[in-house]
Amino acid sequence: MKAFEAKAAKTISLIKKSTPPGRGNFRVKMGVIRKGDTITVAQSGDEYFLWHDAIYTLDKEYIGEKALIRGLKDFYDQYSLAGKDRFRQKDNLYPISTDMIQALAKVCPDSLSYLINDLFNDIVFYDIKINQASVKKLTDKQYQYQIHFDLSKLRADGQGKESKTSCNDYIKICLLNKKGDRIYERYHKLTHHDKQLIIECPYLAETVVIDPDGILLDKDDKNNKFQIK
Repeated sequence: MKAFEAKAAKTISLIKKSTPPGRGNFRVKMGVIRKGDTITVAQSGDEYFLWHDAIYTLDKEYIGEKALIRGLKDFYDQYSLAGKDRFRQKDNLYPISTDMIQALAKVCPDSLSYLINDLFNDIVFYDIKINQASVKKLTDKQYQYQIHFDLSKLRADGQGKESKTSCNDYIKICLLNKKGDRIYERYHKLTHHDKQLIIECPYLAETVVIDPDGILLDKDDKNNKFQIK
């Protein structure tokens, strides 16, 4: 592995071992967007946590390490000084956050293109509530689960004004057994029109959870978990 790829892989590995994105960063994101300033890649402070969360989410949950490194490498090759780990000026300008975002957008498949805007540009959060969950035994080795839920996706402007927006996102659904072990874990494409989801699994579950790892910004995550009846 070449020098840059090795360094990038090491950094990403450290990010993956750190604390997953937290819902507490909603306040941080609100504060950063309210500034209305262009954020440079090298800038530190609260913006660091937003980049940390975005990189963690893209790598661990969606596009994977290889694609992420490819995007970072393209950005590095375009703006770095030859043979040196520091940025150069291009047209009398240093690279800024939007340049990095564009590089990452290129390695995201079309089905995940919404992530770039949601993670880096907008204040996006969700209102998810499981209303009911039931199980039906189909065979000795197959169970069918019906999950009824409400799902809203919202955007907020720099002043905190909220408005509903369309949702066509990949969201993780998880089934837990009596011991709390994950016996089913998969991303499902959910829209704001969906009210019911049917899942078949060879194991008996006791609890269903939407977004079990807290990847999404949800103001109230207590409604995301439901005991199956």
